Amino acid sequence: MALLKAASYGWRQEAIADNAREISQLGQELHARLSVMAEHIARIGKGLQSAQDGYNSAIASFESRVLVSARKFKDLGATSQDAEIIELRAVEGGLRRLQSVPDKPAED
Repeated sequence: MALLKAASYGWRQEAIADNAREISQLGQELHARLSVMAEHIARIGKGLQSAQDGYNSAIASFESRVLVSARKFKDLGATSQDAEIIELRAVEGGLRRLQSVPDKPAED
């Protein structure tokens, strides 16, 4: 009977060890996937920042170069009565950055 209990205990320990290995492997896989996902999100953020910068530059150019002439038409009465150029506003605020992601270690 003692031999059967010892064998049962050994099998349970082996099952626990197998489970721990699977958990470790799954953790490594999840970490790698999170790393790839964070890189995708960072690229999206850079693209959004670039789009915001481009939009704001276009608005500034429109205001300083195009609307100046358009206002002269209005002052001279050369526009239709009901046509108004809407005010365009720059997009303010930056993108939120992840605070909990440490820098990548240098690769050898």
